[in-house]
Amino acid sequence: MRAYSAIGLLYLQGDYVDMPDEDIAKCAAVFDRAALVALPRPMRERYAEKMSHALASGAKMMLITLEYDQRLFAAPPFAISKTWDINPRWSAAALYHYTGEAVQSTLDDYHLLDLSVNRRLANHWRIALSADNVFEEDYYTAVGFPCPGVGIRLGLNYALH
Repeated sequence: MRAYSAIGLLYLQGDYVDMPDEDIAKCAAVFDRAALVALPRPMRERYAEKMSHALASGAKMMLITLEYDQRLFAAPPFAISKTWDINPRWSAAALYHYTGEAVQSTLDDYHLLDLSVNRRLANHWRIALSADNVFEEDYYTAVGFPCPGVGIRLGLNYALH
């Protein structure tokens, strides 16, 4: 593990899995630029479990993730969402977003839930129905610019592979 310090801050860089819980508990903030999306699902679950148990209450975390149809590209970086294959033709997905209060910002935290269902029509064709912000959360991603309420999308997709 490497440690760097500047302006009264201590930065730790290393293998998170091998880091002792007591060192993680001392962290007031965590920045995950690419660790979670690089891990396959079983390792992501262990990572999230360790993070939830080791971080102190009130610690802040910035997590960068990706969202896309994982069936189109089955290698890292991995999409972070939950998809259920109902049968060979039908699937459903849920994506939960939580954005905490930004540091030095007047924006409030918010929770969003997006849901979708997909049906395979033919070899390369899929139809999808999606509902974004299903609980109609009032939220802002920039001061003075409110985001839309519930959004419904219907799409027809063709995969080139």
